[in-house]
Amino acid sequence: MERDSEERSQQGGSFGSSLMRATEEGRPGAVLIDRWQDVRSALAADPAHVEDAVVAAGHMMGLPASTLVPEVGLASAVLSRGRVVSADPEFAALFAVQDAELVSTVRRLSLAARKSAPAYGVLPTRDGRRAIAALASVAVAERWPLAELTRRALQAQPAEQVVLVYAPTMAARFARLVATAYGLTPAEVRVAIAAVEQPTLGEVAKALGLSQPTVRQHMRSLLRKTGADRRAELVTRLTDVVAGEHARAADRASLVRQVFALTRAEGRVALLAAQGQTLPQIATSLGVSQHTVRSQIDSVLAKTGARRVPEVARLFSDLHALACFVTCGETQRYARTRLLAATRVLAAPDGRRVVYADYGPAGGAPLLCFHGSYSTRWLPQRMVGALQAKGLRPIAIDRPGFGLTDPAADREPAPFERAADDAELVIARLELQSVQLFARDGGVGAALALAARLGDRVDTGVLLTPRPPTIHERDRHSFIATLRKATLGNPRTIAATVELLRRQGSAEFLIGLMRHMSGNCAADRAALDDPGFRQEFAAMAVAAAARTTAGPVGEHHAYGRAWSPPARIGGKRWVVIATGNDVLFHGTEREAAWRMLPGLRIVSFADAGRLAYFTHSSEIAGLLPSA
Repeated sequence: MERDSEERSQQGGSFGSSLMRATEEGRPGAVLIDRWQDVRSALAADPAHVEDAVVAAGHMMGLPASTLVPEVGLASAVLSRGRVVSADPEFAALFAVQDAELVSTVRRLSLAARKSAPAYGVLPTRDGRRAIAALASVAVAERWPLAELTRRALQAQPAEQVVLVYAPTMAARFARLVATAYGLTPAEVRVAIAAVEQPTLGEVAKALGLSQPTVRQHMRSLLRKTGADRRAELVTRLTDVVAGEHARAADRASLVRQVFALTRAEGRVALLAAQGQTLPQIATSLGVSQHTVRSQIDSVLAKTGARRVPEVARLFSDLHALACFVTCGETQRYARTRLLAATRVLAAPDGRRVVYADYGPAGGAPLLCFHGSYSTRWLPQRMVGALQAKGLRPIAIDRPGFGLTDPAADREPAPFERAADDAELVIARLELQSVQLFARDGGVGAALALAARLGDRVDTGVLLTPRPPTIHERDRHSFIATLRKATLGNPRTIAATVELLRRQGSAEFLIGLMRHMSGNCAADRAALDDPGFRQEFAAMAVAAAARTTAGPVGEHHAYGRAWSPPARIGGKRWVVIATGNDVLFHGTEREAAWRMLPGLRIVSFADAGRLAYFTHSSEIAGLLPSA
């Protein structure tokens, strides 16, 4: 017995040591993929060692390995001897490169930048506003998301440094994006942007040529539509639509203190104020007097050069995003124009933000789409086109804690019911009388929770390789099955594993992981060889848990707690799709749990695998009734 115990401990410890060494080298995901059989052996021998190793590895990882870069708000320029020698159009539109204050600031940052690390600062724009910038040597900046014109300039002439600016609210396309996303009027957008820069609503009114009562009315509408409590919070709500799905930097407080030379006390006050807390609320939170808070806020304004707290909030938000873009191991300009154009944001009654993508057309038959367990509202262009060709209007919702949707406030894990709440909110806002449903793998829990509420308002439901009820989970021998076994029902290990995957979420790693999951499926491998799909897939996976891991962790926990479908599910007809090469949920179409679905039909795509929603989009669309 003692010898068996010792051997089990050695097996678990061996895997743990390998994982820790790989984590120190910044590649823990490689161990999970290449040695998944060892994970299985270690789990059987000593699960406590595996859990401890995964938790420790998750805590050891520093900044995320990959981040999504918006196409709105970035500007760059090439420097030589502290002067701008080449600027992309966005930079030239923002700054007068011969301006004395700009030249002085750039030179100061140029001296502060080290060979291995960037320097951050605030540059004065042509119209007197301020924009966040990072400046670094060419060797450091080569992995930054630079404009193509800037990259060509680096090749064409001697250069020493590069400056990258992030100022989304100053970009022309920003106004159009947030107006569409929140359903704002042109006047409301103008007020929202002016409110960031102007010290009072009176100054906003003066700048826009409006009366103060009109500006107050627009501001009330803005706060209601965005769910923000105050002007400072409004800034973050608006800019998050553009860049909210990038992976987050680890220590925001340390960053703002470093860049603006704030004391610890000033940093705490500034961050709370930027989040929208009032002066009395901040004083209560920190246990200090309101006089002290007011004095510290005045000092923050002086050090940042901002005139009001909303402008501080904007500078902090831009700085936080820019730090991710320049310090992450991999920054990529994914083509997200189509997704951003389709993105819509609702304010839930509890103040949470609910985000969905309405791909249109407005006259199409609404199809609510529920994404997988590590995905978002993103739908591949091929699938959108196939659905629209059938006269359908795909509407994909980020569930709580996924993508841009805020996590649910309650502590009790009931993610499927919370997701159904959000879906009902979308249905009510769009005034939909009836819907069709489509869900794949982990999205089945939320889809069926909604169908139980809607009754006969559901026409047709399609489930693609649905995740089975917990009691039917099978012991499968594969990398992803082993990973699921390691985390099933254990919140501590679930959170650590998702965090580790999130921080290791480079495009190369994610594609490698999917290749392991695809096995020998020729259709999946062809999809992964498609450059367009590879980019979209990696962007979707990185965005799933970029802001928080609450969504994947909460749903995985819920599935591990004896989940089963609701007793009464609405709908006229249901289709369950099986795929012949799905290593994760192969054969789940035969589960007795689906027999209660009205008008059930089971269909098999023998040559499909995990990526059937892309490879077999037309076949899936063909199972739904035409509009």
